[in-house]
Amino acid sequence: MTMTIEDSTLQNLFPIPLTFDCFEEILCHLIDSPKTLYSCILVNRLWCRTAIPLLWSHPFEVHGFGERSSDIIQIYISCLPEDERQLLIDEGLDLSPSTPLLFDYSKFLQSFDSAFFTGAIMSWLSTRANYRLDPEKDEDPDLCTYTYLVQCVIGNLLFSHSKGLRDLDLAHFEDDDDSLIIDIATFDDANKALSRLENFQFDYSGWKLNDLDDDKSSEIISNLFNFMAECSHNIQHIYINITNLAGKDDELVQIAKSFKRLIETQKGVRELIIVEFWSPYVADILFNSLICQWNSLTFLKFHHLDIDQFRILLPILPILVNLETLQFLDFIVPILQMSNKNLRSLYLEDVTPSLIQQIGNNCRYLTHLSLTLVTPEIPDLLFTLLRSLQNLIHFSLYSNSTECPFLSTDSLTQFSEAIPERLKYFGVKLHIDACILEFFLNQCRAKLHVLAIYRSEIVDNLFLDVLYKYAKNVGSLKKILINWDGVIGVLKTMVNVIYDVVDPSHPFSGWIWNSIDLIVF
Repeated sequence: MTMTIEDSTLQNLFPIPLTFDCFEEILCHLIDSPKTLYSCILVNRLWCRTAIPLLWSHPFEVHGFGERSSDIIQIYISCLPEDERQLLIDEGLDLSPSTPLLFDYSKFLQSFDSAFFTGAIMSWLSTRANYRLDPEKDEDPDLCTYTYLVQCVIGNLLFSHSKGLRDLDLAHFEDDDDSLIIDIATFDDANKALSRLENFQFDYSGWKLNDLDDDKSSEIISNLFNFMAECSHNIQHIYINITNLAGKDDELVQIAKSFKRLIETQKGVRELIIVEFWSPYVADILFNSLICQWNSLTFLKFHHLDIDQFRILLPILPILVNLETLQFLDFIVPILQMSNKNLRSLYLEDVTPSLIQQIGNNCRYLTHLSLTLVTPEIPDLLFTLLRSLQNLIHFSLYSNSTECPFLSTDSLTQFSEAIPERLKYFGVKLHIDACILEFFLNQCRAKLHVLAIYRSEIVDNLFLDVLYKYAKNVGSLKKILINWDGVIGVLKTMVNVIYDVVDPSHPFSGWIWNSIDLIVF
């Protein structure tokens, strides 16, 4: 094999075993560290040629909506061919003379975020661009008109020069001007730019409740999905959120059919997240598209399903043989209703009184229960729930409130007496003092084996005295889990004290829980 001069140069710069490919791979791992990559630019020409494409692969995400984002647009303006620059000038924008650039920065783009893109253009128009005002008109330039114009010109540049986008994030929100909806399907060479797409995120909540007949957004969305179904076949991660759908049922069905086609034309979707986007006619269309990804889907997440939609989904789930994670948001009540007698362990945050009632109606055979309350006080419905859970052996109760959770002595008494006799583990993160703890332990019928104190700021010497008396008098207590740096002293002679608590996000697992010797009847 003949070695070229360029190969020889690279070999001198990177003595064995470090090759240029290895060096390039190292820099690729710094893609999310722009400061480090900027430093690499200053080392030498080779480092610069390697770092610049990484920095310009996702420039809008790096600078967001900040002042530097206008600099990105200014550089892209300098990349424009002369006829495109003249178009902007003819439309009333005074552009400064372009300066020669060391790189064609437009060809490095791999991640396109429409929200950051539009924000950068508006920032450039507000701070860097000059307008030629029509002397016959006594009004300010239309920022939205100019923004749309620059969107089209720069969008054509980026998509026609792109070697293939990896990430596409399109967003249009309710407060955005509808005239600024980016229709990327109209960009030059969009089919080539989207042919290597791997990640697609789509957020839309811009439909207005009036002037529905004049709205073209649903047509743009449907056409976009159909266009991507033709040219993008390698998408692995998809997130879609379409909200604010009043008066749009017919258009929504058409969009769902287009989205179904997009899903079905992919070689292997691994992750799919769908937020909102529901109607009685849409769920069946979307769920049937999952069958085509039966062998690739590993992660599936839905928001705001109702019970009827879940029943449509249920027969399809067994087909997804490699599905590892199935997540639902705002679907707790239907899951509780379907649990029947089978559910044994339940951990819930943001628990409301109505949710407590649902637990009581549907989950009578729980053995492990962990609840985080949204109310500062303990609702009366919790007392009723605890009385019904006769198999409960583990109960943890959390509240971040700084108020006392008991409105009266009567509510404290009811809570204490409601604790099931079989309970062995009791964890508490409530704003209580030593007197309340002593009253509770005296009234509680259960002989606790483990007591976990999740709130360190309530612990003092009086608190420890109460724990000591309980351990001495009852005799059943084997372990105390506590977050406190003070001196435990004589308490350690009575019971095993562990200076830590179970992670509240995983209340029924971990080395502490596994090491607790509980008697389960």
